[in-house]
Amino acid sequence: MKHFLKLYMLWTTIVLCGQNAYSNDSVHDNLQKVDINLVQPTPIDDPCFDYFLESPFHFLNEPKENYKANHLHTTIDALTFARNAEYFLPYTKGYTMLGFIANPTLNYGIGHYGQITAGVHLMGAAGDDKSILSIKPIIRLEYEPNDFVSIVGGSLYGNLNHKLYEQMYGFDRFFMENYEMGFQVLVNYRWLDADVWCNWEDFIEPGDEKQEKLTIGIRTNSRLNGNGKAVMSIPLHIVGTHRGGQFTALKDTCLETLFNAATGLELKVYMNNQKSLDFKVPVFFSVNNSDKAHIHTFHESGWGIYPNITYSARQNRHKIEAGYWYADRYFSPKGSYLYQTRSYFDPNFRCDERSMVVAKYYYNGNDKRKLRFGADVQCYYDLKEKKLDFAFGLYLKFHENFRIAKLKKKNLESTYIN
Repeated sequence: MKHFLKLYMLWTTIVLCGQNAYSNDSVHDNLQKVDINLVQPTPIDDPCFDYFLESPFHFLNEPKENYKANHLHTTIDALTFARNAEYFLPYTKGYTMLGFIANPTLNYGIGHYGQITAGVHLMGAAGDDKSILSIKPIIRLEYEPNDFVSIVGGSLYGNLNHKLYEQMYGFDRFFMENYEMGFQVLVNYRWLDADVWCNWEDFIEPGDEKQEKLTIGIRTNSRLNGNGKAVMSIPLHIVGTHRGGQFTALKDTCLETLFNAATGLELKVYMNNQKSLDFKVPVFFSVNNSDKAHIHTFHESGWGIYPNITYSARQNRHKIEAGYWYADRYFSPKGSYLYQTRSYFDPNFRCDERSMVVAKYYYNGNDKRKLRFGADVQCYYDLKEKKLDFAFGLYLKFHENFRIAKLKKKNLESTYIN
């Protein structure tokens, strides 16, 4: 844990220096001359494309006037997908899945500073006897004390919305584990884009024959400058997972605490309003912080590096990524097993080093349309095994907001949060 504290202190020092440079008056004046599309906060790394991401209340494209106090509206988010993953290496197994994910919700606007959301999360797969694999409630409270902070309780903007590297949060999890519940703080400031959350996965009571599980995370992207067409950023990604619990009735328990962290540099170069290049050099770290009697990984620590370049065209509608992955004893409980030195299905498998070339293509449909089409192709070539793993998918997404009514209530102002 002390290694992560040192890393965080170093990162904070660098960011504060960058913040002072960013707040310089001359830099701020130059920012006003640049196209607004060029200076909007962008994630240090998009693990997929904006196609899959949700929009927190503060970041909705619709003007806030549409969500005045007492206004009730409904949101329909629906995604159908056909995905095929051909994984032949010993780290994980492939799958073919045709299915859907739907999140219909009712939303009640609380002034210009909050919203309450209630709905249902549905997930299903074609050919499965159950038809619907998951039915879970969506309950979310959002509060905005100012223009750049959102506090979320209940159903989180989770999964790929955390915008973590694939080495720390696997892309395939979107189709298997698309639900998070807990607490979250989102920040979208002039020089900082951040997400801090806790996802409580398994709650236990005394006598339960299972363990409690939770995940905590921090993801920040701090821009050192915003002047002109070249923007430099420093990412910091930290994910910690824990399983244990004092009340479990299990006799043979595994108390496990794992941490992953990543940091590095990103340089985004805007060629024009339609095209951009991203140069990224993130470095990854993994640490098993469990008690020595409960070390259940072959390695107590590891690291990896992923220099890569991404070309985006037509305002991110097309994305092409190419990179090289090297890992030494790297492991990640939430990351894709395609990048790890351990196997998902074989606990006895052991590998100390990975060397792999990665290439990806994403098509992100027109985000101004209610019904959008998307597609992706991902290739992973292992240089040691000399084998290729690949996956591809086709997606249709529908998103729409409908205002239903304006509810009237006397003295409502007295109930507002000051």
